[in-house]
Amino acid sequence: MRFKDYLLKYRRILIVLAYLFIIGSAYVLAFYIRFDFKVPKGYMLLMRGSIPYLIFIKAVVFFYFGLYSGLWRYINLNYVLRIVKANIFSTIFFILYVVFFKGFKGFPRSIFVLDCTLCVSFIAGVNFLSRVSRRQMRFIPSSQSKNAPVIGTGEAAVLV
Repeated sequence: MRFKDYLLKYRRILIVLAYLFIIGSAYVLAFYIRFDFKVPKGYMLLMRGSIPYLIFIKAVVFFYFGLYSGLWRYINLNYVLRIVKANIFSTIFFILYVVFFKGFKGFPRSIFVLDCTLCVSFIAGVNFLSRVSRRQMRFIPSSQSKNAPVIGTGEAAVLV
């Protein structure tokens, strides 16, 4: 099995793993940005203790919004809006988790905004870069090829 075939076969799992990595990275980076890359030990423990819950909440909300089922090559404004909505709702659910189970006292409020912003940026950025790289690696015209207009926006037009 070629590497490309392997990636295509397991692409959904790879997409979920990539999103989980992005979610965790955005949260950790939010703490580092908040504390100017010098996170105090108490907040480091707070971050480590809450990151599994954040990842779980965001993973469930992202599944609900269908972010794992989309193909990255078809990213458009509607998909970006779904990314934004999913992050906003998951941030609200995470805030509720923090309020009811951890207590808001001692938890930096700016982390929620930073995490949401970074997560939206990273996920939309990865999707956009995937689309751009696929476009760049597509067909390279030769001197014998001719351009032809394709009418239609369905899957058949995309395949042509």
